[in-house]
Amino acid sequence: MVYVQNALLPALSLDGVFNRAVAQNSLALNRAPQPLKVASLAVRALVDEAFLTPKPGLVDRRGSGAHTDMGLEMMLRSAHSLFHCFQKIAKAATSMRSSQEAREKLAVIGRQGEEAMFNATGGTNTHKGAIWTLGLLTAGTAGSQDAGNQRLPWRQRGSPGCDHFLDALISNI
Repeated sequence: MVYVQNALLPALSLDGVFNRAVAQNSLALNRAPQPLKVASLAVRALVDEAFLTPKPGLVDRRGSGAHTDMGLEMMLRSAHSLFHCFQKIAKAATSMRSSQEAREKLAVIGRQGEEAMFNATGGTNTHKGAIWTLGLLTAGTAGSQDAGNQRLPWRQRGSPGCDHFLDALISNI
């Protein structure tokens, strides 16, 4: 499977890199195992957000905005560095019910993701908040599928109250 991380090829413009990565991954994701698919979609969301322009004051394709410590290339490096974090979160979520123990396990994986992000960015915090929010969405999405990729009502996973939100999110996978 071609993964988005291969998109940072120096011979292409950023627009070309983005379009190539989306085209390659859209085909492969349809056949991917659930944790791989969910992790790829999480990274793609971060890449899409980085490319979204204009974002006054924020990093976008026009420049760094108010940030002097980061640019678009760093945002893309950071996004790709989080793939394994999101994949581990998705894999862990498929085998556990909502509990304090599950939350603690996901937190450890998230901190490992933060370390990967900091390594990829030279210590700059580009996606720490996204690790938390997308990590929870990744866990909820992956955890709501059974082994045959059939949707499970979220209330059966032990977390009532998220049904409508997660059903809407999952219906796009």
